[in-house]
Amino acid sequence: YRSLGRNFELDQDVYRAGFESALRRECRGKSVEERSDCLKWWYPKVWDTEAFKAGYERGYAYWEEQIMGHTPAGQAR
Repeated sequence: YRSLGRNFELDQDVYRAGFESALRRECRGKSVEERSDCLKWWYPKVWDTEAFKAGYERGYAYWEEQIMGHTPAGQAR
């Protein structure tokens, strides 16, 4: 995260919200774009920030790997 020029201490709450939202029943297995209507409703101030999207993408990858047993493309187990 830092290697991308981001500050995790400042973004932690928003990143976590993105991560956790990817694990919600309504969002599981869906991209940010596919769930944008719900995300806009639940997180109106942060849903389209880089930190939220990064957390969402990581939560999505976690769900795929841990719950579905898939390793995201381009990542080794």
